[in-house]
Amino acid sequence: RTLIMALVSKWSLANPIYRILSWTGILLILYVFFKIISFFHVSCCCFWGIVVAVVIGESMRDKLKIEPDGKAVLITGCDSGFGLHFSEHLLKNGFLIISGVLDMNSDGAKYLQELSPKRLIVVKLDVKSDKEVQDAVSTVSNITAEKKSVLWAIVNNAGVSRTGPFEFLPMEDHELTFRVNVLGAMRVSKMFLPLMRRSKGRFINVTSAVRIAGTRFCTPYSVSKFAAEGLAQCMRYELQHMGIKVICVEPSFFVNCTNLIRNTHLQELIEDSRKNLTEEQSQFYNAKYFSMLRDLEQIMKTAGHKSDDLMMEALELSICSRYPSSKYLATDFLGSALYIMSFLPDIIYRQLD
Repeated sequence: RTLIMALVSKWSLANPIYRILSWTGILLILYVFFKIISFFHVSCCCFWGIVVAVVIGESMRDKLKIEPDGKAVLITGCDSGFGLHFSEHLLKNGFLIISGVLDMNSDGAKYLQELSPKRLIVVKLDVKSDKEVQDAVSTVSNITAEKKSVLWAIVNNAGVSRTGPFEFLPMEDHELTFRVNVLGAMRVSKMFLPLMRRSKGRFINVTSAVRIAGTRFCTPYSVSKFAAEGLAQCMRYELQHMGIKVICVEPSFFVNCTNLIRNTHLQELIEDSRKNLTEEQSQFYNAKYFSMLRDLEQIMKTAGHKSDDLMMEALELSICSRYPSSKYLATDFLGSALYIMSFLPDIIYRQLD
C-alpha cells in the first residue's frame, strides 16, 4: 500500500516524466500481481503496449492548452514574491490579469500598475477582511463585464510565515498565519464562487511541499499548508459536479524568491526568548541551541532555488492546461525527496528530519 501511494503521489508532479514513471510502476505492480495469482493471462507485449500508450498520452497532456481570449485570472498576494512575478509572467499568455494587493502603495503594486494598464488591473484585497473581499467581488464582476471576459481562475497565493521554535512563537503568530493562509483562501473561494460557476473555471491554491513532511521551526506555516491542502481536497470533491476544478501548486525551497523568511524577524525572537527563559526552560535551551538557530536563519535565507522559474511553470500549467493535474510539485529532483521521506519508516524519517 505504501509503495502504491508513493507512486500515485508522483502522478501529480509538474514534470510529465514523473507521471509516466508512476503509471509504469503501477502497471508493473498489477502485471506481477495478476501473473502470480494467474487471474489474467496478460502477455508481456500487451503490458508494454499499455506503457507506451501511457507515455504518449502523458507526454501530450500538458501540450493541450485552453484559449486565453475572454478569460480573466485573479491572483491574491501580489505585493511581492510569487504573486508579483506571476502577474507579470502570465501577461504573455493573453489573459486579463487582476492582481490583488494588501497595500496599493507598496512597491509591487506600483510596479504592476505601470506594466500594462489595459490588461493588468491592480485591486485592493486583504484576504483577512470580509468587506474587502466582497468589494473585490463587485470590482472583478464589473471589470469582467466591461472587458467582456469571464473569471477563469483564482490563484489563492496570499500567504505569510512565522519562523521559530514552537514554544517561543506567540499565539498571535500562529493565528495570523492561519487567518491568511487558510481562512483567507477559504474566504476568497467562498465569496467568488458565483462568478466561478459562470465560467466553470478553476481555483489554484498555492500550498507547499511542507504539507508532505512538516518542517521544524516552521510550525505555523506547516500546519497552515496541511490545512490549505485539505481545504483544496474538500473543495475539489464538492465543486466537481459544477464543472469547477481545484488544483494545488506545491512550491519547495523557494525562500530566496519570496519575502516569507525575510519578514519573520527570527533574530528578534531569538534574543527575546533567550532573555526570558524560565529556569525550567533553560535546561533545554542553552547557548549552543540559540547559536544553531542563528545559523539556521542564514541557511534558510540562502538555500534553495535562486529563480522561481519552476514555480512559474507549474502555475502556468495549472491555469492553461486543458486537462490539469490536481497537484503540481514545483521543485527539482532534490525537492522531490520530500515525497520519498514521507513514506519512510518513522524510525528512519525522524533521523533524517
